[in-house]
Amino acid sequence: MSEPGHLLVSASYFFESVERARELGFDARAHHLVDQARIPGADWRERQRRLDQVLGDAVQAATVLQPPRGGDGIELVLRISFISDGTEQLGYALTSEFLHTWAELGGAIHIDS
Repeated sequence: MSEPGHLLVSASYFFESVERARELGFDARAHHLVDQARIPGADWRERQRRLDQVLGDAVQAATVLQPPRGGDGIELVLRISFISDGTEQLGYALTSEFLHTWAELGGAIHIDS
């Protein structure tokens, strides 16, 4: 039997250039707030609890950092990927509270299947 799939979650600020990042005190084009957090998929309750925790950590880190955004060549991105060696599907939810807060921060969400 194969291992159950899992979610991989990352949240990062991306700068249009290394120079722009350095102007704002960062040393690379990408600054990771959450770097590829692996969320196990076997138990949906545990998966959702862990996802909520990781998303909360991402919001907190983005709120603390808050470099200029929008037209300033900076993008805040959350990426959720589903990793599986089979054809299983994995359900999860993004709460309206998270979506509202992420939108207020100017964040984009990318979901890969």
